[in-house]
Amino acid sequence: MPQMSPMMWMTMFILFNSMLVIMVSMLYFNKYNNMLIKKNYKNMNSKMNWKW
Repeated sequence: MPQMSPMMWMTMFILFNSMLVIMVSMLYFNKYNNMLIKKNYKNMNSKMNWKW
């Protein structure tokens, strides 16, 4: 392994961590969004049925 300065290691570590956090949060956000969209879609459908 090539020698690296502690600063390099720190920056790499921070970048990697931030990428992980962003990926995980995006995944969770997508799941939550899908749930919300499905609920809203059902509500809209019921309202439409009620109107018709």
